[in-house]
Amino acid sequence: MKRCGRKWGVVADISLLLVVLLLAPELYGPLQSAVASSSGEKAVVADSYAEKWTFSELTPADTPQVGPDGNIYFYLSNGTFCALNPDGKIQWTYNVNRTPYAYAFSPTGGVYVFSDALYSLNPDGSLKWSLAIENPEKKTPTMLVSQNGVLYLVLYDIYAISSEGRIEWTYEASKGGPFYPGVLASNSVIAGSDTNNTVVAVDFEGNRLWSREISRSVADVFFSDEGVVLVENYGNQLYAFSISGTPLWNRSFPEGVRIAPDGQIYAFENSLPPRYHVLNPLNGEEMWSFSANYVEFSGNSTILASTDEGLTIYSLNSAGQVQWQYSKSFDYLWASSLTVSSSGVIFFAVYLSQSLNCFIYAIVPGAKEPKLIAMPPLAAVTADPLIGSDGQDTIYFWSGTITAYEADSDSDGVPDSKDFLPTINNGQFWWGIVLAILVVLILLSMKFRPKKEEETGPYMQKRTM
Repeated sequence: MKRCGRKWGVVADISLLLVVLLLAPELYGPLQSAVASSSGEKAVVADSYAEKWTFSELTPADTPQVGPDGNIYFYLSNGTFCALNPDGKIQWTYNVNRTPYAYAFSPTGGVYVFSDALYSLNPDGSLKWSLAIENPEKKTPTMLVSQNGVLYLVLYDIYAISSEGRIEWTYEASKGGPFYPGVLASNSVIAGSDTNNTVVAVDFEGNRLWSREISRSVADVFFSDEGVVLVENYGNQLYAFSISGTPLWNRSFPEGVRIAPDGQIYAFENSLPPRYHVLNPLNGEEMWSFSANYVEFSGNSTILASTDEGLTIYSLNSAGQVQWQYSKSFDYLWASSLTVSSSGVIFFAVYLSQSLNCFIYAIVPGAKEPKLIAMPPLAAVTADPLIGSDGQDTIYFWSGTITAYEADSDSDGVPDSKDFLPTINNGQFWWGIVLAILVVLILLSMKFRPKKEEETGPYMQKRTM
């Protein structure tokens, strides 16, 4: 009978282990999602968002930016440059003597700030170096940073400045300038002149590769991944050149150009209704067009928004075919542009005319239809939403103060980073409790099981006598 009891004990242990294995996925799946979010993997698309923090100690003078390190950068009207960490706490401040004209992030860490001089600040906010560069007309320079940290400053002249603060070379304005704006191409700096009709390409050693003239002064310069240089002039003309300077084509368009990740050109026509024309970068031919006010890009999809009657958001593939759309009626005074997170969530803000409150919305794409998520209202939003770079769907809004919202996976009003096991719902929590009890029972049954018969029987007793 004792042997039989031990046999049934083994069977019970095996049964309990099978139950544990069957129940483990109920807990393991959510835990895996939570660990993935905290380890920087692509965030799980949440069903709701909750306020994470509000920063109101200082008032930014212009739209904040999120740096590659996840910090939020902004400056004050007195020339103080600030870094706010992702938890909403001031990390450091540095006074650059006047309101900055522009700033740019270094891939090797730190930030370049141009005000009364050019400042290079370390990641901890300390001064690395400063460099006096004249700006008599108080223009905003184009600041282009290469992967090795070299700064190309396009401001009258074109400067190449090393990460240690040395001016490596200067391409002077007398050679077709003054120069502004510019863009970094694969083999050169492309710069135009906003006071004459010249476009130049200067290699990374400071030598001119080519120079071209267009019909009017240069308004903006772009570089496509297809290797095409695009130049927009103040006469609403769009010119295309090869990387070697060969003219490819030119077309008339009223205003605005965006370059998609696949190299396609989105040229904006401010007509009634407004429309985006999608052009082939190699020949300038129109491939398709779509009526919309705003455009953003998300993976292989193009997100367009129309605000003619309320708000309609469309997701299109590269051929211009609608994948899904979402419409909502708003009686609004102002709507922001769209911002798309790494997980495909679309954020926007609308300032409603009746309540005079600004409402924040997130549209989550779904297999069947997108889902609209409303966030708590703010008094006003004065800039487009900003996406955090912390691996979670954190979104920042500037309304005089800076407010951060974060994914709230269990919709309890607490953001995931402040929640305990945020992706586990009530049912999964109780399954986890059952799982823990079963594990304890297995351990207790193993600890207090009777010893084997041969260890307590007469034979053993004889040997010990």
